[in-house]
Formats: sequence, structure tokens, C-alpha cells
Amino acid sequence: TPQSEDFLAFLERYGFRSLLAMVKGEKPPKQQPAPLLRKESSRATIQVAPLPPQELTKVEELDAWFVNNIGPLAIFVASSEGDMFAPDMWLGSRDGVARLSGRLWQEQTFLKTIKHHLETRAEETVCHGAKDLLHTLAHQSLRLAKVGFDTQIAAYLIEANTAEPSLEDLAKQYLGY
Repeated sequence: TPQSEDFLAFLERYGFRSLLAMVKGEKPPKQQPAPLLRKESSRATIQVAPLPPQELTKVEELDAWFVNNIGPLAIFVASSEGDMFAPDMWLGSRDGVARLSGRLWQEQTFLKTIKHHLETRAEETVCHGAKDLLHTLAHQSLRLAKVGFDTQIAAYLIEANTAEPSLEDLAKQYLGY
């Protein structure tokens, strides 16, 4: 159940404060300002600068990205953006964003390397629509046993009577983006 200590501890550990408050039946906390502030007259305005994605074209770059980007890992895979032989895959962490080049899927050591990194960090992996993610990866002969957290399932647990929300819908509803 969503009230289990493990689930609540997970939400707290990965910074899902608004979601944690909703599960507990509390009012979500106010959003904290982003660290990038620019002063305008007497009040501060928020200026958010998204991290530019790093295009990974070699397995060595992928290895280095995982080493340099510790902590929770977000994965997004879309077969509709790429093609059936090289789906569009994005990785994100607190420190960086990476897009895997379609050429990586053809490298002989790629599947072994990505599988190692994803399985090593399975507990701290966050995705939206884990079922679709796992099916897309399995189509590429990349089978993962589990992922740590699925925002789509969390949204269902909060409000089961709504249709499957997109990640964009959740960001607008809970984060104001």
C-alpha cells in the first residue's frame, strides 16, 4: 500500500515532497525557489536554466557519464522518436542529462554496458511508464528485472479514477511546470 514505510521512505529519500504530502493526506509544501536567482528591484525572480543534454556517441562516453552522474537516475525511452532498431533514450540525474546516439545501439559492447549500469542502479531508477520502458528495452534484447520508482504508478495510487497521465501532465499538476 502507499502508506507502507518503505514507500514513504522512498518518496522522502528522492525528494518527492509534494507527492509524499499528498499520500499522507497533508497539504503539499510550497515550491522552493530554484538556486539560480537574479535580483530585480526589491524582489528576486527565478531564472531556471535547463542543463544542455550531452550527446553520447561512444560506449566509453556512456561509462563516463554513469561514473560522473551519481544519485537517482531518470530514464526516458521512446521508440516513436527513434526507430525500432535504435529507440530514443535519455538519461538524467541531478548533475546532467544525456541523450544516447542511435549509433550506440549498434556498438557490440553497448547492451552489456548499459545493462550493467541500469541493473547496478535499479533501486534508484525513476521512470514514467515502466511497463512501456521495459517492453521497449526488451525489444532491443535489454531485459531488466526492475526499476526503482514509476511516476505513472504513483499518480495512479494518488488518484485512481483518472486516465493515465503523461509526464507533462504530472509536471504541470504537481510542480507547476
